[in-house]
Amino acid sequence: MGLIDTNILVYALDAVDKEKHERAKWFLKQVALRPGQFVVAMQNLREFSAVMSRKKPVFSALVNECLFGFETAFGAVLWDYLLDFQLALDYCFRVKAPFWDSLLAATMQRNGVRLIYTENERDFAKFPGLKVVNPLK
Repeated sequence: MGLIDTNILVYALDAVDKEKHERAKWFLKQVALRPGQFVVAMQNLREFSAVMSRKKPVFSALVNECLFGFETAFGAVLWDYLLDFQLALDYCFRVKAPFWDSLLAATMQRNGVRLIYTENERDFAKFPGLKVVNPLK
């Protein structure tokens, strides 16, 4: 099971970078063909909403539609808990990773998800036991 990071979701909707947009759309179409094998975290949905609402407020209805679509398309939405925050803080100091990436990695670890699909290879490669795949390459 793999987690789809926020940047992939954003690129799939935002066509500013046409090449990444097309690759992200293609990747998510492949994801849709394999139900139950991919997840997102509630954090990804929060970040997606924040990024898209800053980029183009006219996307509001489309963002809402996407959020419900993501919930349906992915096998699960992972929630973060206090235990995840504690591990995230540990990661911040131990592997020198940004807090939000650390929180996502901690949430994944607690849920047994060891694979992340992201453009952010450098930061996520720091976390022990986490495999990173960039579907935009």
